Amino acid sequence: MSARIIHILETYARAYKDTGKEQPIMVIASHFNNAEILAMAEIGCQHITIRSHNLKELMETPDALPAVATTKPKHPYAELATPERLKVLSTLDPLSGSNWDGNKASMETDYISDGGAKLDQYIKQDALVSKRLQDAIDLFLDAENKIKVAIEKKIAEKGLN
Repeated sequence: MSARIIHILETYARAYKDTGKEQPIMVIASHFNNAEILAMAEIGCQHITIRSHNLKELMETPDALPAVATTKPKHPYAELATPERLKVLSTLDPLSGSNWDGNKASMETDYISDGGAKLDQYIKQDALVSKRLQDAIDLFLDAENKIKVAIEKKIAEKGLN
């Protein structure tokens, strides 16, 4: 997934530099491990949603990193630069298999027009995206159901129902 994230970030940075117009903010929420979370921060994602077990593990991990030597950029895309060690990912898309045509993310298609019909079509055609989206939906619905039960329990305990 990191290669695609880099493609998207680089595309947004290029569009920002070419047009001066604001670009969408990357909101990343599907991590398998803490290394992925740290990599998303390293490549320039502006928002990372971290699950509680990952956050707990991060808090328990000794900080052996060197002191931060750079400042936060004034704009997320104005100075975006893919870290040297990850630049090879700009030339790959392992999730596409042998069908990848070498093109990075494109902003030529309006995926949200017509009620998102083109987005729906793309999701159906990409098995990995379809699976990850369903995994995210299942995760959020499960969390929503758990919090609903917890809230209803507290309401019942307080006799507010």
